[in-house]
Parts: sequence; C-alpha cells; structure tokens
Amino acid sequence: MVRLRRGRGEIVLSILEAALAGDKKTNIMYRANLSYRTFNFWFRRLLEAGFLEVYEDSDGDKAYRTSDAGKALLKMGRGFYDLLDRIVSSGRR
Repeated sequence: MVRLRRGRGEIVLSILEAALAGDKKTNIMYRANLSYRTFNFWFRRLLEAGFLEVYEDSDGDKAYRTSDAGKALLKMGRGFYDLLDRIVSSGRR
C-alpha cells in the first residue's frame, strides 16, 4: 500500500527535523519538502507553541531552529512512529 499524503504528525516532525541545525525559513521549508501554504500553517503554530525558536545567524539575518521542547517532541514522535512501524510490520508475517 502506497501512502501519498503525510499526516499532521509526520508534517510536524519533518519541520522539526529540518530545523534541527537552524536555518532560514525557506531552507527549512525545502528540507521538509512541503508546499508554502502547508509549511506556513504548521510553522507558525510550532513557533507560537515554543517548539521552534528565532535567532540571529552569523550574517545577522533572522533564522529558526528547533527548541529544546521541539527536540523533546521530535524524540517522542520518532519513538511513536518507530513503534507503529514495528506493530504494522509484525502483522505482515
């Protein structure tokens, strides 16, 4: 079964993952492989919730990175999807 669309959790985790090293908003969007509209919808919510943080990069420009709370959420989310994969895989035998 091929799944063409990502769910909300997968989108959130892909943004948090893409922002781990910190970068400009556009580069995070490209790394997360999301449309402009979808990215902005979730990016704004993650920023307001404190899962992303703003900082000034070496050029003095605004940049974003995953906060400590975002890293904790990313770790929990990865654990959830790993467990889900194991459950689904064990049912295919």
